[in-house]
Amino acid sequence: MSGTVSFLTQPGCHLCSDALPNVRALCGALGIELVEVDINSSDELIREFALRIPVVTGPGGLVLAEGIIERRVLRKALKRYRRTVK
Repeated sequence: MSGTVSFLTQPGCHLCSDALPNVRALCGALGIELVEVDINSSDELIREFALRIPVVTGPGGLVLAEGIIERRVLRKALKRYRRTVK
């Protein structure tokens, strides 16, 4: 695997449900590990991301994509990310 990214979500988020299959597929195709994180697990995550989910983050919380996640935009961000972790 070439790095890890997080998919920030919460139960009942329809944008998250719509985005997750594409995020999984792109990460898999690029050899990037994907970790799903329920923002309800942390008050800090809720404060920072409640109105922004779904959010895809890299190391140090770097936001790679958020909100309505377009496949083309995410692919470009993940390829940039992958180059930085090699």
